[in-house]
Amino acid sequence: MTRSAFALAALAVALTGPSVHAQGSVKSQVIWSAEIIPVNAPANVDKDKMVCLAKGPILKDELIIDPKTKGVKNVVFWLVDATNPLRPIPTPKALEKKVVTIDQPCCTFIERITVVLDTQTLVVKNAAPIGHNFAINGGMAGPNLNVLIPSGGSANIGAVAPRSFSPVMYSCSIHAWMKGWVMALPSPYYAITDAEGRFEIKDVPAGEYRLVGWHEQIGWIFPAPKGTPNALLPARRNVPVTVKATGATELKPLPRKVEDDD
Repeated sequence: MTRSAFALAALAVALTGPSVHAQGSVKSQVIWSAEIIPVNAPANVDKDKMVCLAKGPILKDELIIDPKTKGVKNVVFWLVDATNPLRPIPTPKALEKKVVTIDQPCCTFIERITVVLDTQTLVVKNAAPIGHNFAINGGMAGPNLNVLIPSGGSANIGAVAPRSFSPVMYSCSIHAWMKGWVMALPSPYYAITDAEGRFEIKDVPAGEYRLVGWHEQIGWIFPAPKGTPNALLPARRNVPVTVKATGATELKPLPRKVEDDD
């Protein structure tokens, strides 16, 4: 093949084949479907009140619903492989080795939902003027520890292995109301709903995926069909979605309430 013929063949492939620059997004909104909107009640702050309540009341934050839009905050969504939802999607090089931090400046964890991807490192800080501890039980995949973090200190938790059942709760044993969730996601394509329940997973290569969603009180946004064996549950708590080469794939609003998850 001549050089010019080779160049023309390469150009044809470039014009017809998938492009690494063909990226779109997925977006939607989670709406509370019950008539009564639960109140985000105050937490039982029974220790170190002078410090913990210095900036105002601390709420439980287990279920935060916007009274105007009925949107549900802190729902985590992520995309998985369309043919094998249990197959991890590699972390892009730009996100590899990133240090993900959790802080606790005023007797609550910031953030309450913390996403950690494969190859990344989790570090917990304590910007408060009092001591805290960080307790987490990640089962066989880890991490499993309960470490004291003095004021101004930090603890390097290390890597958190991705898993199909992603949520791992963390807490402070000193202040019982303090808790949050590490999401050790098997996919770098994720988003967390805002105060109005809206989310958008951006910069996703065009193609076929399945969408997974989870909330600490509601549970799985897309429950598996009834009768699904336990071994198949992680692979079936999702719905198919097509990401377009440009623009957003917008799904209909997702009405949910706690009782929806069996």
